[in-house]
Order: sequence, then structure tokens, then C-alpha cells
Amino acid sequence: MQGLRKNNEAFIPRLRLFAYGQMGMPLAAISLPLYVYLPTFYAETLGLGLATVGLILLIARIWDLLTDPLVGVLSDRVGKKYRRKKWITAGCPVFLVGLILLFVPFKSVGPTYLLFVSLFFYLGVTIVMIPYLAWGAELAKGYHDRSRVTGIRECFVIIGTLLAASVPAIVGNDLRSAMQLLAISISLIFIPSAIVLIIVTEDHNVTKLRKWNLRNSINTIFHNISFRKLLLAYFLNGFANGLPATLFILFVSHKLGAPNAVGYLLLTYFAFGIVGIPVWLALSRRIDKHRAWSTAMILACICFLAVQFLRKGDVNEFALICALTGLCRGADLSLPPSIQADIIAKDHKHTGEDRAGAFFGLW
Repeated sequence: MQGLRKNNEAFIPRLRLFAYGQMGMPLAAISLPLYVYLPTFYAETLGLGLATVGLILLIARIWDLLTDPLVGVLSDRVGKKYRRKKWITAGCPVFLVGLILLFVPFKSVGPTYLLFVSLFFYLGVTIVMIPYLAWGAELAKGYHDRSRVTGIRECFVIIGTLLAASVPAIVGNDLRSAMQLLAISISLIFIPSAIVLIIVTEDHNVTKLRKWNLRNSINTIFHNISFRKLLLAYFLNGFANGLPATLFILFVSHKLGAPNAVGYLLLTYFAFGIVGIPVWLALSRRIDKHRAWSTAMILACICFLAVQFLRKGDVNEFALICALTGLCRGADLSLPPSIQADIIAKDHKHTGEDRAGAFFGLW
């Protein structure tokens, strides 16, 4: 029967799947600049200093710690009809204004400017991103179909990241020009992507909202053993991935002595990430999602051990490490959100409540 798998698992039509997944491209295109280019841009090009910039960006992430769960809960509770669409529509202007202010600052700015603009931009990202992720968890109803949703989204995520990684190859080592080009490009992609997402993708409507209590909701979520395990694993894995991402340009420029190779190495890493997504999704169908993800993390750790032996000029050796860890990155991108969606579906079955936003806000 059309629309069903052989195991009777319903799947999302391809057009709707594409419309949802393609929004991941502009949202992902901001990640690489935020973690890799932005610290170096404000610290060196604008002269704020690495310690100052690091502290400010840490404060911005702590701000996220407060706003993510809040927006997640509100996006679950405010609006029964088209609730995800409404929140994303409201967040788009904040996202775009914050993007321009952060990526295209005045020639002379100080720490105060970076702090307030960062807080404003991160708020815009949160208002768009949390409902978007929650929406994806609600689209699919089956175990493997949730992997299809996260898989297509993360393919677009890597494409967006590749576009961002290609900017240094276009403008060279001029970070100011790179940030300006990124701001313009992301804005031009973001607007039509948001329109397609909102018009084509079906939104899950809530017919009834139960009386909500903050303490009870938090207790219920955190007493979910599967969620706690996943949250801890994802935190440790994200922390491990975040450190080399932030130091990538500095490592290639100063340790390897090859600043011109930054774009090439980033392209290698994320190109192999795209290749890795269908590989790990196929493996997850054979050995389950959590085992496939664990395998990828172990392989990535083994590959990264070789970095400490690299010397100046070992660009090809580092490119091989980028390729192998990029393959593993495909599992990091596609499998944890799919596992999270499984946990949310189980929670809904047990409690009868739609709390995808709250889960992803804490995530």
C-alpha cells in the first residue's frame, strides 16, 4: 500500500520531507562561523582579545541555557494550531537582524557591543531552532522514519556548513570580508527556506493542553532514565567536538603552519560527513541507533589520537584525519536527534502530553 513500509510503518512524503529538511541549510551555515570564524574575527581582526571574546561568548551560551528551555516550553504551550510555524515566523526577523549586526559590525566595536548583539542573535536562533527541532520529532511516527527526518535535515546541515567553509577559499584570509559574505549569503538562503518550510510542511496541531506545572514537568522529564543517559552522552560528545572546532583555525594556522589550507580541510571534513550519514543510518538499522552512534564515537576518538603526533607541514596527514573523523561526524549529526525523537514519542505515549519543545529546549 502506498505510503506504508513493508513493516507497515508510515513514512513522510518526500516533498514534505524535503521542505522540512532544507531549512537545516541556512541554520547550519551559521554554526561554523559562530564557533570557528567569529572568535578569531573579534579577537584578532577587531582587536578585542581572545580572552575577552571567549568570556563574552561563554556568557552568550549561558544565556542560551536559560532561553532554550523557556522557548521550548512556550512553543509547546502557546498556540494549539500551527504552533511551530508561529514561533518560527516570529523568530525569523530577530534572527536576521541579529545576524547582520553580529557578522557585519562597525569598524570599531567594543566588548559591550559584542555582548548585547550576541545575546540578541542567540535569542533569535533559539526562537527559530527549538520549534524547528521539535517539529521534526513530531513529523515522523515510526522508529526508522525518524532517522529519515534527521538524516535529510542533517544532510542539508552539512551542505550549509560546506557553504560556510568555502567562504575562506573565495575571499582568502580576510575575515572581515568573509563575515560580510556569510551574512549576505545566509540571509538570501534563509528567507526562501523559511517560506518553503512554513508553506509546505504540515504542522502538528494540539487539540487539548493539559494544566501545566513547571516543577512537575521538569521532574517528569528528568526522571526519564533514557533521556538522562542520552543528555549526558550528547553533552560529553558535544563538548569534545566543540573544543577542536573552536581551535581549528588556530591549530591549522599556527601548529601546521598552513592558514591557506583551512577551507580545504573544512571542506574535506564536512564532505565526508555527508557520505557518513547514509552509512551510519544503514548500520543503525542492523545494530540499533545507540550502538551505531557509540561505534562512531569510539572510531573518532581513535582517529583524533593521531593529531598529537602532527608537526608543521603535515597538512595531508591532517586531511586524512579530517576525512575519517568527518565520516564519524555523520553519526553524531543524524543518530542522537533520532534517538531523542524516539524518547519523545515514548513520553507522549505514557503521559499523553506534547512536550517535544521542552525536551529539545533542555537538549
